[in-house]
Amino acid sequence: MNLSNQLAEKKLFQKEVKETEILYKIITIIVVIVAFLLLIIIYEILTSKKMDKKLRIDLLTNLYNRVKFNEFYHQKKDEKGVVILIDLNNFKQVNDKFSHKLGDNVLVEIGKIISKVFKDDYNFRISGDEFYNFLKEKGYKQKLEELEKESIETSFKYASLAMQMAKKRGTICNC
Repeated sequence: MNLSNQLAEKKLFQKEVKETEILYKIITIIVVIVAFLLLIIIYEILTSKKMDKKLRIDLLTNLYNRVKFNEFYHQKKDEKGVVILIDLNNFKQVNDKFSHKLGDNVLVEIGKIISKVFKDDYNFRISGDEFYNFLKEKGYKQKLEELEKESIETSFKYASLAMQMAKKRGTICNC
Protein backbone atom coordinates (compact mmCIF):
# COMPACT_ATOMS: atom_id res chain seq x y z
CA MET A 1 0.00 0.00 0.00
CA ASN A 2 1.28 3.35 -0.85
CA LEU A 3 1.33 6.42 1.35
CA SER A 4 -1.58 8.18 -0.36
CA ASN A 5 -3.84 5.14 0.15
CA GLN A 6 -2.86 4.97 3.80
CA LEU A 7 -3.64 8.65 4.28
CA ALA A 8 -6.98 8.25 2.52
CA GLU A 9 -7.86 5.27 4.74
CA LYS A 10 -6.78 7.17 7.84
CA LYS A 11 -8.97 10.15 6.87
CA LEU A 12 -11.88 7.81 6.14
CA PHE A 13 -11.39 6.11 9.50
CA GLN A 14 -11.22 9.48 11.31
CA LYS A 15 -14.37 10.60 9.49
CA GLU A 16 -16.18 7.42 10.56
CA VAL A 17 -14.99 7.92 14.17
CA LYS A 18 -16.27 11.52 14.14
CA GLU A 19 -19.61 10.44 12.68
CA THR A 20 -19.88 7.71 15.33
CA GLU A 21 -19.07 10.22 18.09
CA ILE A 22 -21.71 12.62 16.75
CA LEU A 23 -24.23 9.78 16.56
CA TYR A 24 -23.51 8.80 20.19
CA LYS A 25 -23.90 12.44 21.28
CA ILE A 26 -27.23 12.70 19.46
CA ILE A 27 -28.41 9.42 21.01
CA THR A 28 -27.29 10.63 24.47
CA ILE A 29 -29.17 13.90 24.03
CA ILE A 30 -32.31 12.03 22.92
CA VAL A 31 -32.06 9.66 25.91
CA VAL A 32 -31.67 12.61 28.32
CA ILE A 33 -34.65 14.42 26.78
CA VAL A 34 -36.83 11.28 26.92
CA ALA A 35 -35.79 10.65 30.55
CA PHE A 36 -36.60 14.27 31.42
CA LEU A 37 -40.00 14.03 29.74
CA LEU A 38 -40.73 10.79 31.60
CA LEU A 39 -39.87 12.48 34.89
CA ILE A 40 -42.22 15.34 34.06
CA ILE A 41 -45.01 12.88 33.19
CA ILE A 42 -44.46 10.91 36.41
CA TYR A 43 -44.48 14.13 38.45
CA GLU A 44 -47.69 15.27 36.77
CA ILE A 45 -49.36 11.92 37.47
CA LEU A 46 -48.35 11.97 41.13
CA THR A 47 -49.38 15.60 41.53
CA SER A 48 -52.66 14.90 39.80
CA LYS A 49 -53.42 12.01 42.17
CA LYS A 50 -52.70 14.22 45.19
CA MET A 51 -54.91 16.97 43.79
CA ASP A 52 -57.56 14.45 42.92
CA LYS A 53 -57.61 13.28 46.53
CA LYS A 54 -57.70 16.84 47.85
CA LEU A 55 -60.64 17.64 45.59
CA ARG A 56 -62.63 14.85 47.24
CA ILE A 57 -62.04 15.81 50.87
CA ASP A 58 -63.87 18.57 52.71
CA LEU A 59 -61.09 20.78 54.05
CA LEU A 60 -63.00 21.79 57.17
CA THR A 61 -64.22 18.41 58.44
CA ASN A 62 -61.81 16.04 56.66
CA LEU A 63 -64.80 13.99 55.56
CA TYR A 64 -65.46 13.14 51.93
CA ASN A 65 -67.17 15.99 50.10
CA ARG A 66 -70.03 16.19 47.61
CA VAL A 67 -67.78 15.33 44.63
CA LYS A 68 -66.80 12.06 46.30
CA PHE A 69 -70.41 11.52 47.37
CA ASN A 70 -71.59 11.75 43.75
CA GLU A 71 -68.91 9.27 42.64
CA PHE A 72 -69.82 6.97 45.52
CA TYR A 73 -73.50 7.10 44.61
CA HIS A 74 -72.87 6.17 40.98
CA GLN A 75 -70.43 3.39 41.85
CA LYS A 76 -72.29 1.83 44.78
CA LYS A 77 -75.94 2.68 44.21
CA ASP A 78 -76.92 -1.00 44.22
CA GLU A 79 -75.03 -1.85 47.40
CA LYS A 80 -77.06 -2.76 50.49
CA GLY A 81 -76.59 -0.85 53.72
CA VAL A 82 -77.99 1.77 56.05
CA VAL A 83 -78.07 5.47 55.17
CA ILE A 84 -77.99 8.13 57.86
CA LEU A 85 -78.59 11.74 56.88
CA ILE A 86 -77.66 14.32 59.50
CA ASP A 87 -79.02 17.81 58.97
CA LEU A 88 -78.18 20.49 61.53
CA ASN A 89 -81.44 22.37 61.85
CA ASN A 90 -81.19 26.16 62.02
CA PHE A 91 -77.41 26.04 61.80
CA LYS A 92 -77.39 29.42 60.06
CA GLN A 93 -78.42 30.94 63.38
CA VAL A 94 -75.20 29.66 64.98
CA ASN A 95 -73.18 31.51 62.35
CA ASP A 96 -75.36 34.63 62.58
CA LYS A 97 -75.40 34.84 66.39
CA PHE A 98 -71.97 33.58 67.34
CA SER A 99 -69.79 34.03 64.22
CA HIS A 100 -68.75 31.86 61.31
CA LYS A 101 -65.58 30.94 63.16
CA LEU A 102 -67.57 29.32 65.95
CA GLY A 103 -69.84 27.72 63.34
CA ASP A 104 -66.76 26.26 61.63
CA ASN A 105 -65.56 24.93 64.99
CA VAL A 106 -68.91 23.23 65.47
CA LEU A 107 -68.65 21.63 62.01
CA VAL A 108 -65.10 20.47 62.75
CA GLU A 109 -66.28 18.83 65.98
CA ILE A 110 -69.20 17.19 64.22
CA GLY A 111 -66.79 15.86 61.60
CA LYS A 112 -64.62 14.40 64.37
CA ILE A 113 -67.62 12.78 66.04
CA ILE A 114 -68.84 11.29 62.77
CA SER A 115 -65.34 10.00 61.96
CA LYS A 116 -65.06 8.46 65.42
CA VAL A 117 -68.49 6.84 65.54
CA PHE A 118 -68.63 5.74 61.90
CA LYS A 119 -64.90 5.07 61.47
CA ASP A 120 -65.37 2.04 59.19
CA ASP A 121 -68.12 3.59 57.08
CA TYR A 122 -68.46 6.13 54.28
CA ASN A 123 -68.90 9.64 55.68
CA PHE A 124 -69.60 12.75 53.62
CA ARG A 125 -70.27 16.43 54.22
CA ILE A 126 -72.58 17.07 51.29
CA SER A 127 -73.40 20.70 52.01
CA GLY A 128 -72.87 23.32 54.69
CA ASP A 129 -74.71 21.56 57.48
CA GLU A 130 -75.71 18.23 55.93
CA PHE A 131 -73.84 14.99 56.45
CA TYR A 132 -74.44 11.64 54.78
CA ASN A 133 -73.27 8.33 56.18
CA PHE A 134 -73.44 4.93 54.51
CA LEU A 135 -72.98 1.93 56.79
CA LYS A 136 -72.24 -1.41 55.19
CA GLU A 137 -72.14 -3.41 58.35
CA LYS A 138 -74.86 -4.21 60.83
CA GLY A 139 -74.93 -2.60 64.24
CA TYR A 140 -76.20 0.77 63.16
CA LYS A 141 -78.41 1.07 66.27
CA GLN A 142 -75.35 0.83 68.48
CA LYS A 143 -73.60 3.45 66.37
CA LEU A 144 -76.61 5.78 66.63
CA GLU A 145 -76.54 5.42 70.42
CA GLU A 146 -72.82 6.18 70.40
CA LEU A 147 -73.47 9.19 68.16
CA GLU A 148 -76.09 10.50 70.58
CA LYS A 149 -73.71 10.03 73.54
CA GLU A 150 -70.86 11.78 71.72
CA SER A 151 -73.17 14.61 70.65
CA ILE A 152 -74.39 15.23 74.18
CA GLU A 153 -70.86 15.16 75.62
CA THR A 154 -69.61 17.58 72.97
CA SER A 155 -72.64 19.83 73.45
CA PHE A 156 -71.86 20.25 77.14
CA LYS A 157 -68.20 20.81 76.33
CA TYR A 158 -69.01 23.80 74.12
CA ALA A 159 -72.11 25.15 75.88
CA SER A 160 -70.11 27.30 78.30
CA LEU A 161 -68.05 28.72 75.44
CA ALA A 162 -71.21 29.66 73.54
CA MET A 163 -72.67 31.30 76.65
CA GLN A 164 -69.52 33.36 77.20
CA MET A 165 -69.56 34.54 73.61
CA ALA A 166 -73.25 35.39 73.80
CA LYS A 167 -72.69 37.45 76.95
CA LYS A 168 -69.84 39.35 75.29
CA ARG A 169 -72.02 40.13 72.29
CA GLY A 170 -74.99 41.04 74.46
CA THR A 171 -77.25 38.48 72.79
CA ILE A 172 -78.54 37.07 76.08
CA CYS A 173 -79.84 38.86 79.13
CA ASN A 174 -78.92 38.24 82.76
CA CYS A 175 -82.37 38.33 84.27
